[in-house]
Amino acid sequence: MDFKELMKISDHAETASNYVVYIIAGVAILLVILVLVWLLFKLSNFINSKKDNNYKKKEKSDEEQLFGD
Repeated sequence: MDFKELMKISDHAETASNYVVYIIAGVAILLVILVLVWLLFKLSNFINSKKDNNYKKKEKSDEEQLFGD
C-alpha cells in the first residue's frame, strides 16, 4: 500500500465521519426544537388555565346544584 492509497482511504473515512457528525447534529437540533415547541404548548396551556380561573366564575357541578355544598 503506497502513500496515495493510504491518503485516499483516509479522505473517504474523514468524509464518512463528517456525514455521521452532521446527521447526529441535525437530529439533535430537531429534538431541541421539538422540546422547545412542547414547552411552549405547556406554557400556553398553563397561562390559559390561570387566566380562565381568574376571570371565570366558578360554576357549580350537578351534584352541588342538587344537594348544595
